[in-house]
Amino acid sequence: APSARRAIPDASSRARTRLADGGDEEYVNPLTKLLGTFIPTAPPPLAGVDFGTRKTPLELEKLAAALDAGLREREWFVTGRVLPELFTDDFFFQDPDVSLAGIEEYASGVSRLFSDESRCEVIACAPQGDDIVVDWRLSGGVNLGPAGLKIKPYVVTTTFKVREGLVCFQEDEFSIPGWQILLGAVAPWLPVPEPAAPVEELRARVTG
Repeated sequence: APSARRAIPDASSRARTRLADGGDEEYVNPLTKLLGTFIPTAPPPLAGVDFGTRKTPLELEKLAAALDAGLREREWFVTGRVLPELFTDDFFFQDPDVSLAGIEEYASGVSRLFSDESRCEVIACAPQGDDIVVDWRLSGGVNLGPAGLKIKPYVVTTTFKVREGLVCFQEDEFSIPGWQILLGAVAPWLPVPEPAAPVEELRARVTG
């Protein structure tokens, strides 16, 4: 799958995505901002996460292996149960809709957004140049409104940028446009978007 190759945002590009002071998430487009008001404000407890733990810098290959194993076990892209020792204090995240600073803020945000049945199923995780790229299948639901919304499975490509053995920046790209993600959630009977194939099939495509 194609990977994100944009550089870490400088101060001017961060201003364009309107990063809020204090690490709170900011929304790039008005619709996403509106939907964000329906997400629970209190994050659930993140069992087994110590944000005060000592940082553990690793060589690129070992860092990729640690991220791969951690994501397969803890699925923190949807649970928030991150491994803080692998991330810098000034970690920054962005995707097509949201940007935020801080690994604790990121963990809190995803734990509030995704429902308990959501899955982050790793397809592949490996170094690409100086970066680490993860392709994964997202499925489950989001906590929007009293009943929540189901989402049709799609593939996310996450690019981790590394500084001195730790992840300093994460960018997520989606296999389908944002409007199709929303359409699949509010009108799941429509044929668009087509759900992503099962993760076993996606992994076979990579290894094959």
